[in-house]
Amino acid sequence: MDRVLTRLKNAGLEFTLPENVDRSAAASAAAAFAIAIKAGEDVKIDGSKVKQIGQAGLQILLSGFASANHRRSKIEITQPSDPLNAAAKLAGASLLLGLS
Repeated sequence: MDRVLTRLKNAGLEFTLPENVDRSAAASAAAAFAIAIKAGEDVKIDGSKVKQIGQAGLQILLSGFASANHRRSKIEITQPSDPLNAAAKLAGASLLLGLS
């Protein structure tokens, strides 16, 4: 989990996605989401370093957004990279992930 987890504060969880969001990174992100969302914390995800993200990574992000919404936590992706935006758009997930 330490690959993606930056810090957990009273204000919420903030973490940075790695350059390659593969299955391993997606699993780490899922664990971070679970901790924060279970605690009712807001989540901020820095997507600026992402160069490649696969279907597993997008599925984890979508699942995290759904879980956060269900528990009334706020979740957002800040500074999404062009590859992250492109992958989300290709998958039809841009609006669901709060991306333009």
